[in-house]
Amino acid sequence: AEAALRRVVEEEKGNYLVVVEGSIPVADDGVYCTIGGRTALDIAREVCSSAAACIAIGSCAWDGGLPKAGPNPTGALGLHEAVPRINVVNLPGCPHNPTNTAAVLVHYLTFGVMPALDESNRPLFAYGQLIHDQCERRAHYDAGRYVQAWGDEGHRKGWCLFKMGCKGPEANYNCPTVRFNDSTSWPVKSGHGCIACASPRFWDTKSPFYERLPRAAGFGVDVTAAEIGWTV
Repeated sequence: AEAALRRVVEEEKGNYLVVVEGSIPVADDGVYCTIGGRTALDIAREVCSSAAACIAIGSCAWDGGLPKAGPNPTGALGLHEAVPRINVVNLPGCPHNPTNTAAVLVHYLTFGVMPALDESNRPLFAYGQLIHDQCERRAHYDAGRYVQAWGDEGHRKGWCLFKMGCKGPEANYNCPTVRFNDSTSWPVKSGHGCIACASPRFWDTKSPFYERLPRAAGFGVDVTAAEIGWTV
């Protein structure tokens, strides 16, 4: 494996793609993650700097993820922070959805370029819409039908999980349409609120996960014009 990596880096400079999973520790010269006797930081600097493009898989590779949350003793960073000035496409999510990885690779192999990206270098096809706007429970949100407690009647009927802490109104990802496990399901469909796992520093910025967002997005369909006017 090491010989194959070395050959590609030396003979295919600028013609290969690199897929990186996990954050990269930089404290104490990167000793907290070593592979084959070399630090992950050293390997990433060499391999990623000569690549046509790099794909950061998962939230840890994007912005450091859980290892970066809190005190961060290992100095964990996302790929673009650990190795700046490289061509990188970020595919955050905890867990990341492999369907999006396949889509990025197929797009590059077909057109020779990466798909359109947002300001965080995330593909717009996967991160361009709010989860709230794609959710199958959205109609319940608009109608004011909310789960009030785990296991209550609304929970059993599939009502909106906003009051249980769902972060869907502030999260961008394509979970509701792509889903996981061969498109079987995703957290909200299975009865658990979204924790915005593809959002920047979500461990810090979106927790506590079971406390509702401070305000709702938009108006429900059952809110009358008179009520809106009176509120204003």
